[in-house]
Amino acid sequence: MARCRCLGGCHAQYGDRPARRIHDPLCRPRCAVDDRGIARRFARRTVSRGTDFRWRTRRRHPAWTGASALTMTWSTMVNRYQRVLPCVLFLLFVGAASAADAQRFFGTVVHADNTTPASGAIVSATDSAGVSAGRELTSARGDFVLPVSHPGRYTVTVLRIGNLPVVVRDVVVEPGRDHRIRIVITRDAPRPPAVQIRSGEQCNIRVDSSRVAHAWEQILVALTTAEMAAESKAFAATWLRSERLLGKNLKDTVRRSDKIETLDLASPVMTALSPERIRLAGFVIETEAGVQYHMPDVATLLSRNFSNGRCFSFDPAPPGQPGWIGLHFRSPDFRLGVSDVEGTIWMDRATMEPRGLGYRYTNLPLAFHAAEAGGTLRFSQLPTGHWIVEEWTVRVPSGAFRRIFSYDVRGTPNGFATKLTLDGALLVAVRLMELDLNGSPMFRRQ
Repeated sequence: MARCRCLGGCHAQYGDRPARRIHDPLCRPRCAVDDRGIARRFARRTVSRGTDFRWRTRRRHPAWTGASALTMTWSTMVNRYQRVLPCVLFLLFVGAASAADAQRFFGTVVHADNTTPASGAIVSATDSAGVSAGRELTSARGDFVLPVSHPGRYTVTVLRIGNLPVVVRDVVVEPGRDHRIRIVITRDAPRPPAVQIRSGEQCNIRVDSSRVAHAWEQILVALTTAEMAAESKAFAATWLRSERLLGKNLKDTVRRSDKIETLDLASPVMTALSPERIRLAGFVIETEAGVQYHMPDVATLLSRNFSNGRCFSFDPAPPGQPGWIGLHFRSPDFRLGVSDVEGTIWMDRATMEPRGLGYRYTNLPLAFHAAEAGGTLRFSQLPTGHWIVEEWTVRVPSGAFRRIFSYDVRGTPNGFATKLTLDGALLVAVRLMELDLNGSPMFRRQ
């Protein structure tokens, strides 16, 4: 066998020939040099310069034959490795960060028989500091996947219409690992009683465990799924907006218009104020441009300001719907110049699923009482389990707002009075016609 001389690193020179890669057992090089001479890894063990060793017969690569063969010294290899090192460290860092963000909850929610899937349930997680880590809705098979931003100890809560909440505490999620969990819903929520007249009012249901409080909690679960659908930005809705303007006799149609609007569920289709603004100013705002009427939307009904400032009671079923029960609400406080809403949320008494809402505006000027100002909302459940408002209607007075000033002897205004005149009524109806989920049809009105 021919003998050659080690030049250090992964190269050796055989006689007067150009340097080549070596694969001697004594050297055990682990650096693979490609055709361009870039070192990928260093040898685990090298032979000192000047040491002889036997050359193992190996098939030559065409790039290492002839006078054009590349010669790489130890310093060249180190310099190239230093250029590659930052890229390698960056990739390792990105990989570690991705692994750290990979932890998540996933599992199934089932009913008390431990077999039937609980679809349409809200699964939420809260970390040890009380910060919400996210929420998801279970599928038709009861499955859910809930990513969490960091490992640690979590509390998992399950909310579903018709059932009492389920709380699973001290669920530990390890870094970069999934945590599988199976949750069983064992208790049903108390059903509302069948009433023939409006039941006694309860005005502090947040700290109450009565049937009225349980009924309101079921409404909040449905409204929360509507909020989740809007936050997802995945639904695109096509609405038909119809407007009718009635004359002074409140019967004849003076003007009518219809138009199609395409919006996502997060975009308001009817005018509404923030819950904080409603708490301060009410649902009807008088301005120099006219009177603005605002509806109780999903965000308003979900707010603590709404439930804390209302008294609730049960209403008997409406005509033609013997299986329904009403949850009546009203504001117990009268504030001069502030208009509120009073109404009833209708729900199925057996399943406790919402059906609709009817309301009227209170404390309006006397000139507007004849218009019977108010509105309705109709709820519908999507195949995904989300609940949405599929139809809105509102009837508001149409009148003139005039401010009459009084003047002193010098002609300077020293006061004013407000005068409202009823000119008719405006009827607005917004109905959902089509709904797409990420571009796929989900709902079409016939």
